[in-house]
Amino acid sequence: MTFIWISIIAIVITATLIVVYRSQLSLPVKRRRSLSANFPNVLTLRIGDIVQYLDQDWVVEDKLIYTSHNYRWIEYLLQDNEEIRWLSIEEDDQVKVAWLETTQALNIPDYPPEQIRFGEMTYSLDERGTAQMHREGATLNQAEQCQYFDYSSNGNHILCIENWSGDVEVSVGRMIDPRSLTILGGDGQRIYGV
Repeated sequence: MTFIWISIIAIVITATLIVVYRSQLSLPVKRRRSLSANFPNVLTLRIGDIVQYLDQDWVVEDKLIYTSHNYRWIEYLLQDNEEIRWLSIEEDDQVKVAWLETTQALNIPDYPPEQIRFGEMTYSLDERGTAQMHREGATLNQAEQCQYFDYSSNGNHILCIENWSGDVEVSVGRMIDPRSLTILGGDGQRIYGV
């Protein structure tokens, strides 16, 4: 008797899921996008969304999309008052999320070496290349080009160098579990005006 009730419940749940799935498929594409926008995640963040991490609320102020040889990654500029961080997202076989802070405390030669000592760590070069970057939502959205150098140390600590025609930017941080972030949908507007 218990088996019959479990079977009936399973059939009802399956039928309900099928009806909900089919009803979403019948919605216009624009409406489906708005439904997914109600539940943002690290792959669908928009300007104005809020990222909660380590007891701080960070506002997405900019979204940069990088492409290198058919490989794509996203970097979000996050701001909480005067503090700025970068959230870097790569999707390969799995989603990789990095939490980064820009630093001025490291002098980099024109062509970065295979290893860099910074703070208490030695970082080893993992990858280098050239990437095209464009800003999502920018009115005059022309692609810019940079050379990038990605380093790692002790598994989850990372150091990233970007050379924009002689203007060198260095960021340090670590890989984080995307489940450690809470994401709240925003209104699509910048708060700090970056």
